[in-house]
Amino acid sequence: DFHIQLTAFQEERDSLHQRIQVQTQQLDRLKRTNVYNDAFHISTSGTFGTINGFRLGTLPPSQAVEWAEINAAWGGAALLLHILAKKSKCTFAQYRIVPLGSFTRIVSVEDPRVQHELFNNASDGVIGRMFNYYGKFDKAMVCFLQCMRELQFH
Repeated sequence: DFHIQLTAFQEERDSLHQRIQVQTQQLDRLKRTNVYNDAFHISTSGTFGTINGFRLGTLPPSQAVEWAEINAAWGGAALLLHILAKKSKCTFAQYRIVPLGSFTRIVSVEDPRVQHELFNNASDGVIGRMFNYYGKFDKAMVCFLQCMRELQFH
């Protein structure tokens, strides 16, 4: 009877050791997981930088990228910058990033009525130049880079 009980306890102990080993391996794997890499996949596609598969940029008509895709890429980049700034407790001096996907804005801290659209809502051509959408978009990209620089030196 004692020998049977001892064998049962040893089997239970071995089973627990096996479960602990499996759980420890899973914990080690989770510790090596970087949630930012999973949420924001940054890579390249030919000559373009990409974030989550969206190309960030365009070239002449032979390799044109739709504005919807570029806007989505900028939205992803802005969300990542926003999250990294919050995580490192960095408050930007001049701007506040308002991540809104493809319609992200960068707002002036000094005057919140001043908002820079980090997206292009005009089609290529005369209409875009007429309403100066490209100049506004350019200004928003400069603001983004300023925030990025602040985070770099935080």
